[in-house]
Amino acid sequence: MFNRLIFSTYSRYFIYLFAVLFLIFNRFKLDDKVPFVSSDSEIKYYQTIMFFEKGFKAVAESECLYPGKIYDPEFRYFPFDYPWAFLKENENRKCIFQYPPLFALLNGIPAYFFGAKIITLLPLLYLFGCLLIFDKILSLFIDKTWVILIGTLVPFTLSFPALSSVEFSEVPLNNFLLLSFGYFLIRSLFADKITVQNKNLNSNFRIFSFISGFLAVTAFFLRTESAFPIFLFGFLAFFSQKTRNNLKEYLIFSVPGGVLSFGFIGVLNFFYSGHPMGIRFLVSSQDAMSQFSIGKQIVILEGYLLGDATKSGFLKASPYAILIFGIFSDLIRKKELSGGSILGLVGIGTLFSISFFSPYTAGVHHFGLRYLESGFIFLSAGILIFLYQRNIEFPNIGRVLILLTFLSLYYNYKFTREGFKILFGSIAPYLQIQNEFQSKRIIVHKGQFTNYLIGFSYLNSLHFTVYTEKDAIQLEQTFKKNRVDSYSILEYEPEPPKDPNLPEKQFKEKIAVRFPDPSRYYRVKDQKKILNFSLRTYQLYKN
Repeated sequence: MFNRLIFSTYSRYFIYLFAVLFLIFNRFKLDDKVPFVSSDSEIKYYQTIMFFEKGFKAVAESECLYPGKIYDPEFRYFPFDYPWAFLKENENRKCIFQYPPLFALLNGIPAYFFGAKIITLLPLLYLFGCLLIFDKILSLFIDKTWVILIGTLVPFTLSFPALSSVEFSEVPLNNFLLLSFGYFLIRSLFADKITVQNKNLNSNFRIFSFISGFLAVTAFFLRTESAFPIFLFGFLAFFSQKTRNNLKEYLIFSVPGGVLSFGFIGVLNFFYSGHPMGIRFLVSSQDAMSQFSIGKQIVILEGYLLGDATKSGFLKASPYAILIFGIFSDLIRKKELSGGSILGLVGIGTLFSISFFSPYTAGVHHFGLRYLESGFIFLSAGILIFLYQRNIEFPNIGRVLILLTFLSLYYNYKFTREGFKILFGSIAPYLQIQNEFQSKRIIVHKGQFTNYLIGFSYLNSLHFTVYTEKDAIQLEQTFKKNRVDSYSILEYEPEPPKDPNLPEKQFKEKIAVRFPDPSRYYRVKDQKKILNFSLRTYQLYKN
């Protein structure tokens, strides 16, 4: 009775909730003074703030939030550019943030009613949804509740997806959409693969097919790499007689769901950016075609799997992934797909596909694996189901594999713990530079390299970017004309590191820029050095 009480469905849900509350507590620590947003997260935060301030009006009134517009109405010195903003006249909009508006809408509208403080906590709500739906997927193949509990906690609390959940990112939402798609797909198209029969498992083939189609298209619009697991599920459907027979009926009901999602999000994108596919999709598609080269993609693949100068490597973050070879051997032995092998193959296929075909690399070091999260999560589900079934069929071998898996979890935990140490170690310098920005009020960035530091101060300070000495002189003249008493210049003193996501031309013209400060109307008042950044404040000459 005790075991039944501890490991009942609702008890597991309570444990998942407790884990999420622990992460919420950590997010509160990050946001203690001001919201902690940097790099990609800050752009998504600004987009969300637009919906927080305007509500649904932000869909049509989508020009980039830009406090500096009072001095720069033409966006000549706008502090962000590719790949974060699209600077081009588009109807009445001179600038559009490139990320899909769906994430900003889903976060901004609740904040519109309940306050901006909840914004950075909402990704953790999506993480809770991931835990619940992952639990339900495992429950289709595993009948030991304690195995389901441990198996669900491992990929979301001991592994690197926990890092992106605490960051302000759309990745947890995308994971939730893909997991939900996978669950409803299994309940409909792959229902014959379910091994744990439950009287509460009604067929509902048509409804589940419709929902899976809706979720697939929604996930694709949110992050285009979602196409890989969706395609792989569909591809594997052809390797089973039962699923081949059901495929036509499945498509009859899933396609309308996909069309409904396309219609809703296409309209949202059209009003937001002027194109139904959205600016981000157009830019990333263009990059994928223009930047693709076999040599480059092999280097990116190697970096994702083994690590390089910018990433720690997937196999270092989760060494138990090598158990995919066990799934391969099981597939060869049985000569048919099982639920676990389908999930495992989708997971490993997604990992390799994204690593090889993506034109971008995501983040750095411990935060550089978020593109791979969906593949890792599906792979984890497949491996756990494989271990459970292997332990039943071959107990001795199964115990050895389970022991090795538990030993490898130390590396998952170590990697994630180090990531959190890096994150929380950034609080002090982040607050220091935020305080400087807010006290200076007007900051001019020399090149784009320093714009990832802007963070929350973007909402209460004025930030501009100049790329040439001519730009700097003209902006100084603008300040003089508007009787600005003082402003500050931020510059990264060493040579900026090369970002592999940026074209060489942009790096030379907008990142690695060097020129003297203008001094015709303003004189140096003081200067500070923060890490490797120089912050110089200029005071208007008094006549």
